[in-house]
Amino acid sequence: MEPTHHELLAQVAYLYFEKGLDQSAIARKLRVSRSSVSRLLTQARNEGIVEIRIHFPLMLARERADELCEQFGLRDARVLRASARQALDAKMNIARLAARYLQESIAPGNTIALSRGSTVQATIEQFTPTPRRETRVVQLVGMLRVNGAEDDDANLTRELAQKLGGDYFNLTAPLYVENPETRRALLRESSIRNVLNLARHAQLALVGIGALDRQNSAIVRQKLLPAAQLQILKRGHVVGEICSQYFDARGEIVSTELSERTMALGLDALREIPRVIGVAVGRHKAKAILAALRGKYINTLITDEETAAVVLDLARNEKREA
Repeated sequence: MEPTHHELLAQVAYLYFEKGLDQSAIARKLRVSRSSVSRLLTQARNEGIVEIRIHFPLMLARERADELCEQFGLRDARVLRASARQALDAKMNIARLAARYLQESIAPGNTIALSRGSTVQATIEQFTPTPRRETRVVQLVGMLRVNGAEDDDANLTRELAQKLGGDYFNLTAPLYVENPETRRALLRESSIRNVLNLARHAQLALVGIGALDRQNSAIVRQKLLPAAQLQILKRGHVVGEICSQYFDARGEIVSTELSERTMALGLDALREIPRVIGVAVGRHKAKAILAALRGKYINTLITDEETAAVVLDLARNEKREA
């Protein structure tokens, strides 16, 4: 029987990429022209038979990482060295670095807690399937469906659990509920209480660090916070958020009526998790990162060299002015 079109594409791709035959050898073996082999290889890529993934080396700025650890008493830091190529896709390279760090850090039997955000999502996407026995992945925050997003937050826990061969536990409640009474009632539900308790006893957590501005915050950009609530946060001098809980430049939590409607593990409880990995990149995130470090909401930071330099400069300048 003659092979189907896709079988032929797969056969040509196998001989070229796996067996290492050149196009002339493949042409002789399959009794086709060399130009046909070239065309079939191109079709194999275009039709998804072959996927090419290039693993660029991620060079680290170890001096910057040591500086961050010393300045802020961090457990660990990874700082991506600046380069022209990496600057074109800083978030994706930071996600690759964070995914590699996460893979190195997870041990069999661990519970891993996840927050939300585009950088956390990119990190999970870059995570290479790595089986770990009896691992559990748990959601730190309630669910938020952002308009135009292909996935919701619940998918992150499932995707990482599948890549680890473990179980996942979602916080089956909205991120924001209508009033404090609803939140208190939900916290009495055993299913929600159990998930938050599991998160509280995680061995490590991966969290994004958000800035409160329209250009860079999906919550603000999508108008998921009413304008009046946003103004209250700004009057409270909020500079950043983790797990949709807001803090000022000193790292102190800014409590508002919104806090009483947010379904998430509290930042005080987050501090108690042995390893909390914060992943963020960009000059616009520097004040939020610095505040998160001062609040000790994270004890491991993954960022790039430019962002790290801005964070350290901010800390030094404020120390001189004090």
